[in-house]
Amino acid sequence: MYIQCLDQLDIGQNLIIITGQNEKNVEITFRLVGASQESLENLSDNHLLPAIDKLEGTLKIGEITEDHTDLMLTIPSLQVAE
Repeated sequence: MYIQCLDQLDIGQNLIIITGQNEKNVEITFRLVGASQESLENLSDNHLLPAIDKLEGTLKIGEITEDHTDLMLTIPSLQVAE
């Protein structure tokens, strides 16, 4: 997913990765700063879904602002250290 996000960015745009935990699940947020709506639609195409399914994860669009859009990947199959 990291590489696919980078592929959608142009020079001067950024990718910020935020990790966290949601209950017992791992949550990884890919914040695309400056990416177009078309780029985000490309990311949600079928080429990402097999990888996400393999991790038993879910991908959803999170916060959308003028500056950035968040894609949130939740993976229940990873263990969260306590």
